[in-house]
Amino acid sequence: MKTKNLYWIIAGMINLFTAFLHLIGGQITIVQPMIKSSMPHQASSEMLAAWHLVTVFLFLSSLYFLKFGMGKFSRNPYYLIQMMSYAYLAFGAVFILICFFQTVFAPQWTLLMPIGIFGFIGLQKNKV
Repeated sequence: MKTKNLYWIIAGMINLFTAFLHLIGGQITIVQPMIKSSMPHQASSEMLAAWHLVTVFLFLSSLYFLKFGMGKFSRNPYYLIQMMSYAYLAFGAVFILICFFQTVFAPQWTLLMPIGIFGFIGLQKNKV
């Protein structure tokens, strides 16, 4: 019997919030200034594409965390949830390292790490 997984729902909600923050807040505070900078057009275009590749991943992974969290799946979601959870822990680690080595304030890890943690807790709590 498929049941709801509260941990994946929480991961999905944090993820969805992060996706909208990335799309709207990041566009205003990071992307627009980058596009208007003296950075070469080719480089800024590729950075823009990379930025929105992340946007796509954030929204898609939100969808899957929420879908699986609601118990809506036809196959075992274990490996997909596991991969997404590892990805979010790795993304968070990147920002922690950037904070440390570049001595800048990059708090993105505070949203990314919990997504991965809740994903893994959900795997343990609801063996599917």
